[in-house]
Amino acid sequence: MKTVAQALADLDRKLAARWHVWLTAADCRSDPGAGKPDPVEAATFPLVVPLGRISSVELTGTFTQVNREALAWQQYAVEHDVEVRWENRLVRGSTQQLATHLVVTDLTCAARLAGGSWPTRLAGAIERLATLRSLFGQVPAWVLRDGSRLADVDFEMLCTASLWLRDNDPTGLTARQLPIEGVHGKWPNQHRKLLLALSGRDTLGLVERASQVRYTYLDPDHRLAGLRWHDSHTLGDSSTPLYPPTLAVISENKDTAQLFKPLAGAISIHGHGDAAVAQLPAIPWLATIPALFYWGDIDAEGYEALDGLRAAGLPVQSLLMDMDAYTTFERYGSTTDAAGKPLAAVAARALVHLTHAERQVYERLVDPAWTRVRRIEQERIPLSHAAEALRRLLARSADTPAEDGGPLVARVGQASGGSGALRQIQDDAVG
Repeated sequence: MKTVAQALADLDRKLAARWHVWLTAADCRSDPGAGKPDPVEAATFPLVVPLGRISSVELTGTFTQVNREALAWQQYAVEHDVEVRWENRLVRGSTQQLATHLVVTDLTCAARLAGGSWPTRLAGAIERLATLRSLFGQVPAWVLRDGSRLADVDFEMLCTASLWLRDNDPTGLTARQLPIEGVHGKWPNQHRKLLLALSGRDTLGLVERASQVRYTYLDPDHRLAGLRWHDSHTLGDSSTPLYPPTLAVISENKDTAQLFKPLAGAISIHGHGDAAVAQLPAIPWLATIPALFYWGDIDAEGYEALDGLRAAGLPVQSLLMDMDAYTTFERYGSTTDAAGKPLAAVAARALVHLTHAERQVYERLVDPAWTRVRRIEQERIPLSHAAEALRRLLARSADTPAEDGGPLVARVGQASGGSGALRQIQDDAVG
């Protein structure tokens, strides 16, 4: 036989999973014009919570404890004005009454018995359901559930925006152009599912602003000529860099991209995680650059971005993303996220485009048993180390036979009329 605490814990779990379905079903039954409820949901209350049935042998051996629990149920039923069902059991020659079921008459009773925040939560949900029904008629249970999680200001905005979308066509507008007070650019996308459900629309029809990718010119002759150092490419536009780059370094951090060391014929590109995977492959001239490097954070997301760029067709080499780099710069690693919470292992993904060296690091970072740091942000690594690592990659590539993929430095040199990029990096490393 379950104790009072165990039974109430069961009730709390049932409420957490089904309260919104029970409330909307009960609401449907109270208004015949609101639609026919699911017969299974309509028959939910009274909710009978089983308390278990102990065997006769165990009952005889633990009768003292079971009797205390039976007395506790008797007291609970009286104090909380709730029905408890009983059965007669023969114990050591005498008949005893044992509790078998807790009967919960309705949703309000369930919230009252579960206690904690449930009475307040249910009262708020009932009020919000009344508002939603007055404005939009019958609403799905999940809309009530998700809508009840919103702060008051967001719920009010949800109703206002949904009414506007129901009566107006936003096609062709951006989220920021919606003539609804208080709606900021990210809000419609954050609540898109609710907006569609309440407005009755299949799509919001909003257009996205064209994304821009920012990059920095690294060529020292270009800079000495007094030309601009920083530029951007708007996706879908036909713009190209002021000179044809022979080498590009894609880095996650904006500071790194802007402050990368001068390098003949090169540019540095700010490409941040998932945004890089979504944006960079859409730049038509990027894939034509002879040497492409990706310098990302040494964390799970960094390797997922690297894999995603290659999957999208960009032939990027990684920079400072092998086990040697991890070991060398582990002292700069992070053990907590931006909110100060410990970094935990994320679910491993099948990253088929990683090299063996890259995969070695990734598999350790996603291993729940890994006890060392799970993130080394690339901007923590001095730029002089990145320049030296890039020099070694180009030098090693110069010695790579053509049948093994072709010497990278030769392709850079052919594109730039010489091996200026390598010489520049060598000079920087020595300096």
